[in-house]
Amino acid sequence: MKLKVQYKKFQGEEVKVAASQALKNKLFVPGWELSGELKSIKNGNSPYDIVCLAYIEEKPVSIVIADENTWQTPMAFTSKMYRRKGIAKNLISKTGVKIKFGGDGIEGSEVFWHKVHNI
Repeated sequence: MKLKVQYKKFQGEEVKVAASQALKNKLFVPGWELSGELKSIKNGNSPYDIVCLAYIEEKPVSIVIADENTWQTPMAFTSKMYRRKGIAKNLISKTGVKIKFGGDGIEGSEVFWHKVHNI
């Protein structure tokens, strides 16, 4: 069965709401950089100005944060049961930001970022 995924891009003050949703739904690895950055976005203290969320049945399951004005590395996270389905790749394309670099992360991240560079 094909998943019905809805994608939403947040900018401006809306990024705070999106970051709150991501934190509430644990769209991060505890203790890793993304969790702290989401808190900074929520508090208005982050250079990341784009947050994209993917929803399945109205629940956020994946996030990408990006910055269109600097060389900040985009960050992405997808809930385990929804990985390897192209959701984060689609989210990255929704940011409208050209990916400059993708770095370390959980197992498989390096392969993911290499594929994303070929979007």
